[in-house]
Amino acid sequence: MNLASVVASLTNHSWLTVPEELIQYKEKLSLSKKESRSLLNAARGAIDEGIHLEAENNLYAGLLLGETRFLEELQKSGILRLSRMSYVAEPLTSVVSSLLSPQLGLSGVVTNYLRSVASLHEVARSVRSEYEELRQWLAEEREHGIRGVLGTLDYLFLKRIFEQCPSDPSGSSRDAWFFSAEHLGEGFSTILAMYYEEFGALRGNVPIDGESAANGDYYEFLVSGTHLAHFREWELLIDRFGYRMVKQSDSTTYSLQPPSFEQHRAMELGYLQDFIERCAKHHEWHDAEAPSFIELGKEIEDKVVTFVDKPFPRYRCEFPEPLLDWIVQVDGFSREEQKTVKWACRAMSVSVEELFGFNLGNGVTIEDLFRVSRIVTFMLGVSANVLREESEKRLVVVFNSLVPALPRETLTRLIGRVVGETKAEAVIELLSVGQSKHIDICYTPLLPAGDCVLLPVHVFALSNIYRNSLITTQQRLFDDGTRDPLSEEVARCFSAAHANVYPHVEYSWNGEVGEIDVLATFDDIVFVCECKNSLLPTGVHELRTSLDHIETAAGQLARFMSCCRDSRFREWLSSRVGKSITEHTRIIPAIIVSNRMFLGSRIERFPVRGNHELAHFLDSGKYRMVDQEVCMWQGESLTSEDIRRFFEEDVTYRPFWGAMEPVVSRFEFGDCVVELTRLRLNMIALADRLGLTLARDDLLQMARSSGIKVDDQGHLMYSTMFTQLMMQQANRLLAGQ
Repeated sequence: MNLASVVASLTNHSWLTVPEELIQYKEKLSLSKKESRSLLNAARGAIDEGIHLEAENNLYAGLLLGETRFLEELQKSGILRLSRMSYVAEPLTSVVSSLLSPQLGLSGVVTNYLRSVASLHEVARSVRSEYEELRQWLAEEREHGIRGVLGTLDYLFLKRIFEQCPSDPSGSSRDAWFFSAEHLGEGFSTILAMYYEEFGALRGNVPIDGESAANGDYYEFLVSGTHLAHFREWELLIDRFGYRMVKQSDSTTYSLQPPSFEQHRAMELGYLQDFIERCAKHHEWHDAEAPSFIELGKEIEDKVVTFVDKPFPRYRCEFPEPLLDWIVQVDGFSREEQKTVKWACRAMSVSVEELFGFNLGNGVTIEDLFRVSRIVTFMLGVSANVLREESEKRLVVVFNSLVPALPRETLTRLIGRVVGETKAEAVIELLSVGQSKHIDICYTPLLPAGDCVLLPVHVFALSNIYRNSLITTQQRLFDDGTRDPLSEEVARCFSAAHANVYPHVEYSWNGEVGEIDVLATFDDIVFVCECKNSLLPTGVHELRTSLDHIETAAGQLARFMSCCRDSRFREWLSSRVGKSITEHTRIIPAIIVSNRMFLGSRIERFPVRGNHELAHFLDSGKYRMVDQEVCMWQGESLTSEDIRRFFEEDVTYRPFWGAMEPVVSRFEFGDCVVELTRLRLNMIALADRLGLTLARDDLLQMARSSGIKVDDQGHLMYSTMFTQLMMQQANRLLAGQ
């Protein structure tokens, strides 16, 4: 029996009308991979053609007879996502509604997924309104609109330099500081993608409407673009992470809910710990004696910055080429560069030489991008002070001065002077937004406009050019396997803790062929580590890639642990490591990640841990806040039991979990609201959980002196701004260094 014979036996042209005809085969037929793919492709084609019946039939057959496999393929394909249909409801809405009939015999898992999709489709009606308003506005404004939203975005990045304005997601998406500058960058990128789809490339440079920009008229369009970007992320969260969209009782409010609190907590914790370490490392990597481009800019601004009245009042920067040559050739790093370069090296577990020497293609290295970034950062340093002062008097002039438009020839000559003439065009191409590329202004911050290229200086300077260039070119350092920096680092950590370490243990047993990245023996315990080296994700798409890598690692560990149940394999492994391994030997498997994603979670029962947290725990086990510290070891020296507790009892994560508090974000559309619960870290509660009473009292005093209301138990009404201010001003938690 196969799918073709089953279909031939059906008597009604609508398989949903007489579902019992198909239901009778549910236990008799298991769809092959080819049959599942055939049904999926047929459904996709029918949806694209607007043929309801054919789409319903193929999806129903796949979900009933192929259930798990077909559902996974359906979710990966994104067929039911309205964003790919420009948020037009039909035929998708009707198809999903038909599949929700209780007579169809679909499983609870499938039905729950379809309910979430149906709820998201209801939200999409309001999203469609914002989409159409943006389309109409773009049709009217064209390049002027793009210039306005890009100037507004660049201004928000400028404000971030001096005011350190963090986002506060605890209110409404219509509030001024609800979105971060990076999120608004995604909003601009969404608008630009819409422009490309409707009108093609920008035809040329046009002046910004400074008055409208100063009045904040373009900000609402940035918010609409950001709403669309978040909606696409919600689709992915439902399809690929198991989230649910649930309609509340008032029928206009929807709640996007994670599949479990544990997964939600693991997804948030990685970003929180990454931010904490950045704050801690800020002081360590901040060399006061190093030159600062912003300070240098103050000294020379009167020589390179001039005010012009025509054709509109603005500031213009002119940099003599000898000055640019000198800037490029300065040895060492500026204060602004120290943090970004050192952080990139730490995140990738490589040296500066290894990072800078990496070839991105066409002969362009990361060092070439560093040189270009240095010039842009220098431009920022020169102009930022002037624009900051001017913003308090003539904001229109500030907007007129943002986002210089450089003739293509001028930009080519400038970059050629920095990286060499032969590389100039390749560098410009790599850093330029293009219709054939994934559009993200923070990844590719040069925007071609006819014969000119728009340069949002502050967006460019504050973007992570090293990480983004690797994402853009879809490359990884040492992708050829010549080195595995993460495994090497994990091996060094265990070795420094006086464990016996065996890197890259290859095995072949009963048809299972694999390799364990790091195996370490410490006293009577064997630790088995599978390492996954990924960059910190900035969105749900990249986060899904991280989870895919972790799930791959879980599969590798599962196969190894299955082999370990065989006494003959244990004998072989004993000879390999020079230690007796029996059925009574404690073997502790773990997944080690470089980007801190899903920390504290368990994927197929295997704990996920960060390499920096592991290194710090093995080295000292100490957590420090302000001037107080606590050691997570049970005694004065590290034992195998301490390491076991690190992996199996979450001893370093439990204090964080107890200090993570929910905050509700409200995304407000025309006639509905979507609520998301996010988690943020209460540093006072964290000090409590760690038993650091002196640090807790210091943080409480800081809160009170900042005018924050605090009750007798140390609970406070605090904003994200205050939380981040505490992180930046104290000497903070130095865990996981």
